[in-house]
Amino acid sequence: MREYYEAIHKAWHADRRISMYNDNAVECAELYIRRPGMEKTLGEKLAAAEKLAGRDTVKQLVRNHRERFEFLMRSAARSKPAVFEIPLAADAGKTAMDFDAPVWNSASRIENFKITGTRGKNAAVQTTVFFLHDRRNLYVRFRCAEPDMKHLDLQKAPYPGRLPPGDRVELFLKTADAKTYHHFAGSPSGAKYEAEGYNHRWTVAWDYATRRNKDSWEAVMRIPLDKLGVRITVNNKCRILPVRHRVDGQHAETSSHAGAGPHMPAAFPEMLLKE
Repeated sequence: MREYYEAIHKAWHADRRISMYNDNAVECAELYIRRPGMEKTLGEKLAAAEKLAGRDTVKQLVRNHRERFEFLMRSAARSKPAVFEIPLAADAGKTAMDFDAPVWNSASRIENFKITGTRGKNAAVQTTVFFLHDRRNLYVRFRCAEPDMKHLDLQKAPYPGRLPPGDRVELFLKTADAKTYHHFAGSPSGAKYEAEGYNHRWTVAWDYATRRNKDSWEAVMRIPLDKLGVRITVNNKCRILPVRHRVDGQHAETSSHAGAGPHMPAAFPEMLLKE
């Protein structure tokens, strides 16, 4: 068991990804065990430890750990979020903040949000997200289905500089070389929030617009990639996670692409900003 834990300890410290207190166990199993090719070796060490255990209580403890390990490996093997390409629309800056602009017809699309932390359970109310970029900016459009539009009017207005407490859309973005990630959020009423990790005092100029439809509300974000250090001709990959938070009475639900958790940058899906 000492060899088993030492191998995991070494793999965790060898990885330069940011680790947070709320990292998902399945995602960690994929990042620190399966991808480095350690699954077979660690499984063999657990099997050997179970055979070597003398007392029944120790044997049962190892057996319990082995069952958990195998569960995490199976779950990680099934967890393969799609990697999306974000198309280039060089003239997007002229019209992309318009919901009806034809430029959105060429956008890539993400659907079928999952409740965060479950990866397999569909959100109660679905969200569609569209992506474009023009080398300098990332454009993200959310379409949030909503069967009860009236409840949006009952929500409290957020304090300036604070995350909206009710319904909101969020975007988490980590560039390849950054030590941290950036967080953008907006409410149906148009309130904005930005942060660097959990640092809500960080700020950058970005654009946000919303509109309400009969059975949905929409939002468009324009995120200044150049001000975040992204140079498309040099490095065209980012980790990007779109998230929706919905409050229905006393019940709140957070859903995202592939069910990945907010504030867990190692789990943000990698997306390609196409040239």
